[in-house]
Amino acid sequence: MLKKIHHIGIIARDADSALKPYVDGLQLQPSHSEVLKGAGVKIAFLPVGEVELELIEPLGDTGTLAEFLAQTGGGIHHICFEVEDIDGAIVYLKGLHYQLIDQEPRQGNRGSRIAFLRPEQFGGVNIELCQTAG
Repeated sequence: MLKKIHHIGIIARDADSALKPYVDGLQLQPSHSEVLKGAGVKIAFLPVGEVELELIEPLGDTGTLAEFLAQTGGGIHHICFEVEDIDGAIVYLKGLHYQLIDQEPRQGNRGSRIAFLRPEQFGGVNIELCQTAG
């Protein structure tokens, strides 16, 4: 079902400031950034081999990501696994009685379709599934 680890999501107060140590210190170069108004976030991606780091800045003081930031001060929020068929993955996981935050895939960045699973089932780790566009 899983193709690979697609990205690791990191919550930050300010995505632009958070980029600096990755660019200056680790010499990574951003590959993509955008504001997702519907999700209320600003994101920037930094490729590291076949995996990307996703820096996420909540654009408001409410919502799940803003709450995570308030509680933790930021840091790793989720691991995203790329799947070939997200609809099939959801049906499969529901059949095994896994609980999903997203009962149906929703729109992600760069045309992807995503769904989150409940972290309690994975030792407190937020798990995102994504099917990339194209």
